[in-house]
Amino acid sequence: MPFIPKRCGVENRYGVRGLALAIVLRKLRGLGLPIARSADLLHRVDRDALEVAFHELDDGRIEAVLICVPLYDLDLL
Repeated sequence: MPFIPKRCGVENRYGVRGLALAIVLRKLRGLGLPIARSADLLHRVDRDALEVAFHELDDGRIEAVLICVPLYDLDLL
């Protein structure tokens, strides 16, 4: 599952990591990829490294977080 919510009362709340993954998913869908293929590509993102990067961003040690998903092996035609 790409997005794991935290329960807050009766609501689901998503963190920065979930938002970032949602943006990546939207960009992949914008390429015309089917949702299943986009989700497969999203699983290539290292969640632990992403979490560390967001902590470093929050601490001011880095200025940006770039999420790269290799598309070189896709048959887009």
